[in-house]
Amino acid sequence: LAIVFVVLVVIGVVSIAAMRGISKHQQIEQQLAFAEQRFAAKKYLTPADDNAVLFYRRVLALDADNRAASDGLQKVAARYEELARYAFAQSRYDRGMALIDKGLQVIPDHAGLLQLKKEQQAQGHPTTRFFRNIFR
Repeated sequence: LAIVFVVLVVIGVVSIAAMRGISKHQQIEQQLAFAEQRFAAKKYLTPADDNAVLFYRRVLALDADNRAASDGLQKVAARYEELARYAFAQSRYDRGMALIDKGLQVIPDHAGLLQLKKEQQAQGHPTTRFFRNIFR
């Protein structure tokens, strides 16, 4: 399903750009600018049709080796890691885990997110830890 979505996105981007007479390089630059604007607006994964990750992936669909788009996805995943760490520091376990999952949607093998998830799962939910400590 995700592959079909990416193909449809690419077809849409290419066909619209072709109708407008925009070069591939111009398309990439435009999509990167859109991605950076969405990142600055904290629209990392939402809304579904207008977010930073979507535009970075569109660039990668046009140029699989595009460093700026790859770095952009890494930046989004790192931001989710940062937000998750902050949530855990605020004792918001469920929020932190949700943020980790969002980051892993961006980069499934992101080392920092995977390590943080492993650490938090090993410690367990704060409520569980609380009761575990009481009944020792």
